[in-house]
Amino acid sequence: MKKKKIAACGAVLLGLTILGLHPTLHFATPAVITAAADATDTTETDADSDAETETNSNAKTDTETETGSQSDSVPANTVYSTTLVTLDDLAGKRAGVMTGTPQDEMVKESIENAELNYYNSFTDETLALNSGKIDFFVNSTIGFRMIKESYPDYVYIDSSIKHYEMGAIFPKTEDGQALCAEFNTYIAKITKDGTIDELYDYWLYPKDWENVEIPATGEKGVLKFATCSSMKPFSMLLNGQYAGFDIAIVAGFCREYGYGMSIEDAEFAGMLAGIASGKYDLAAGQISYTEERAQSVLYSDTYCGQDIVPIIKASDYGIDLSAENSSEPVNFLDKIRSGFRRTFLEQDRYKTIGAGLIKTLLITVFGFLLANVLGILFCMMQLSKYKFLHVLCDIYSRLMQGLPMVVILMILYYIIFGKSAIPAMAVSIIGFGLVSGAYLAQLFYGGITGIDKGQWEGALALGFSRRQAMFGVIVPQAIRGILPGYFSQLISLMKGTAVVGYIAVVDLTKAGDIVRSATYDAFFPLLFVAVIYFAIAALLLSLLKLIQKKLSPKRVTAENMRKGGMNR
Repeated sequence: MKKKKIAACGAVLLGLTILGLHPTLHFATPAVITAAADATDTTETDADSDAETETNSNAKTDTETETGSQSDSVPANTVYSTTLVTLDDLAGKRAGVMTGTPQDEMVKESIENAELNYYNSFTDETLALNSGKIDFFVNSTIGFRMIKESYPDYVYIDSSIKHYEMGAIFPKTEDGQALCAEFNTYIAKITKDGTIDELYDYWLYPKDWENVEIPATGEKGVLKFATCSSMKPFSMLLNGQYAGFDIAIVAGFCREYGYGMSIEDAEFAGMLAGIASGKYDLAAGQISYTEERAQSVLYSDTYCGQDIVPIIKASDYGIDLSAENSSEPVNFLDKIRSGFRRTFLEQDRYKTIGAGLIKTLLITVFGFLLANVLGILFCMMQLSKYKFLHVLCDIYSRLMQGLPMVVILMILYYIIFGKSAIPAMAVSIIGFGLVSGAYLAQLFYGGITGIDKGQWEGALALGFSRRQAMFGVIVPQAIRGILPGYFSQLISLMKGTAVVGYIAVVDLTKAGDIVRSATYDAFFPLLFVAVIYFAIAALLLSLLKLIQKKLSPKRVTAENMRKGGMNR
């Protein structure tokens, strides 16, 4: 009887292997977070199953392309993992880990003396590996499928360094607990009726996905939902709209319970900070459960599990994938055409970049207007005879100039305006206005005090009031001196807006990052974003030269005097 049971188990395992069900992925039950012991058991079972699927070349072929999991873009013979390289071979190597995730602790625990390099997205990690800046990075086996489309020379080491369960997170407030309870009920429902399995098969394999229906309004109000669109296929932009595995789950929950969704695209670390501060109602997008995070945020029941594995470039370790990558070489022009199409035309990605450019310009214009108001105000305070105003100006200048722009933005967004309804765009304008205002105040003050005192004395001797002398004599002369610095500050502000993605503003740089995360191509998105910034800066510098030419003193020549006029 015992032999029959063993034979039956072996037949089941063999059948699963033939059907192509990936052994390292599973779903968690919608109850409590899976215990560490259960995760270990699952990993051990998966490892046993993995051993049965090895090929003669010690590399296994992913066959997750059967009915219900059909991949539209990855060949059936694609090699996903290898046993030729082990975790011991990575000792002392340069590792890429993602900021705001527990990946650094995973690497420390599993790989001896690894040198940690932190990146803000998986896209940046793949680019770093491709350019030789790191030797490996870690990701889930699910996320690796998406990377494999663009980097066929990548494989993951067939040894999981950690198994994690994923779920949504909520603030640790009374409202957050009530919302989390509703969400858990919904997860239990879709797990029981099989909807979660359908979503899993549809979203977690590369294919031509369709958009998710996002409810804009609801009877119970609109939830502020935070996600990171670089977490393909869990959260991404598809045809200019948010889509993905986690997005589909949250959208289904909102429709079921009568909520609308207001989506904010934040950096991964920003999502966690926003939930902890109460800025968002919930967040999701490949968020793994850790005990440390659970001290600050409230976790839902888990709905998906993932194994974290090291990802390497096969050629760096002498692994030959020539049989897999035996397609005809593509010439340079075809690569350019393909890259341009994928970056701008597919899924209307040019609209994402265009919308990001508009936000960059809006923050630049309104931020600089606010900076001018503050600069003039604090300049007048510095010119006053009251000492306490001078002290206030000094404190303001030191504070704004002594803190990094990113830190100021995050303090404003997550702390000062943490629980307010002020949008991220407005916070960005306020932040850049405050910082640039400090620099302009000093620029204005230096320009005015730099004018010779004789100009003041002469104006007053002619009967001008101090106000008339200031705006009729001193300021016009000061303008010519401060113009270069003035335009330089405007250009610096415009370029500085590249960091607003940290507080969930999809500006030009963030839009480029979103496109890079979808295509895993750095060349076109980064080049195009750089060209736009350069074009704006060049336009402003041309405007500066034109204004300087108009304001330059008239030069009198003998010929012009005979004609009764002057030239420049």
